Amino acid sequence: MVDSPLTAVRVLVIDDESAICRIMTRTLERQGFSTASVSIATEVEPMLLSAVFDVVLLDRSMEMPDGSHLVPVVRRHAPSAKVLFFTGEFVEAEQRALVDGVVQKPINGKQLAAVILELLG
Repeated sequence: MVDSPLTAVRVLVIDDESAICRIMTRTLERQGFSTASVSIATEVEPMLLSAVFDVVLLDRSMEMPDGSHLVPVVRRHAPSAKVLFFTGEFVEAEQRALVDGVVQKPINGKQLAAVILELLG
């Protein structure tokens, strides 16, 4: 991990594909963020109860339940966290309204870091 003030920024990656979780975790850590990941929906709530996160990067197109159904869980257990949908698909306005932003796949690490830093303002 890069020695950086960003290590104080905790990012939770939620994606039902464990390979994507690993890639995104490594990508964010290379940019200096502190990360954790969850690839099973039932692990989201326990993870949110065990640590504090500043940003949640949530795959919108997860299966059973999809990412939009996990937003209330995230909001309930991490009300101050910024939530970003991470998707390669179009996101309707009503789903965009659920989150603080949408990140379109593919995105490189520097671009993602810039989006996160802008979001945290």
